[in-house]
Amino acid sequence: MLRGPLHKRIAAILLLGLVESLFLVAVKTAAAQSEHPLSLQDVSTPAAKSVTFDFDHFPTGSVSDDFVPVLSGVGQSIVWQIRTEPTARSGQKVLAQTSSEEGNPRFPLLIYKKLTEKNVEAGVSFKPISGKVDQAGGLIVRYQDQDHFYMVSANALEDEVRLYKVIDGVRHPIAGANTHIGTGEWHWMKLIVKDNHFQVFLEDALLFEADDTTYPQAGQIGLATKSDGVTVFDDFYITPLG
Repeated sequence: MLRGPLHKRIAAILLLGLVESLFLVAVKTAAAQSEHPLSLQDVSTPAAKSVTFDFDHFPTGSVSDDFVPVLSGVGQSIVWQIRTEPTARSGQKVLAQTSSEEGNPRFPLLIYKKLTEKNVEAGVSFKPISGKVDQAGGLIVRYQDQDHFYMVSANALEDEVRLYKVIDGVRHPIAGANTHIGTGEWHWMKLIVKDNHFQVFLEDALLFEADDTTYPQAGQIGLATKSDGVTVFDDFYITPLG
């Protein structure tokens, strides 16, 4: 006669113990999360895809709304435009920065606003056309604003490639190398940044590498010229590295 009620009492005790255990686990988990809240780095997001621009599908004239022109440093205006170019690396159109105002420091930038990445590979073909003060073409990574970013720049008047960090609008050299950069000649540049390590390539050869921790956070990617330099670009690509 006691067998049925006894089993029910045992089942009730076990169920109560299970509920208490689950409650304690939930309390401990909530406490741990309050001590260590999720950061942006803890949140997984889908990997972004590579993008490539050969500029042939862009209308001649002003650049696409996917890009924003930015002037870092002194000066009045900059002009980025799509134009035809008989010597284009691919197709018949290129991206050109055509303003020739002199100034120091003066960096006409063009930022691709649809990607924000920390680790990235970016590459571009560039041809310096003219400039009395500078004839340079370069790449921008981890762009925060017009006064804070990394830049690798190749200058035909100085035959050098340099990696810089721009802090509060002031350019600080990180590393570089002397090499031939010819006016009126196409060159290929690539920059790979992974955490605090930077690798700079010219014509598919590793030119130099360096480390820096100034900007550990993600930023936007873009292109750059310097001072009065007129430069054209082609085959610009961005590959997020995760």
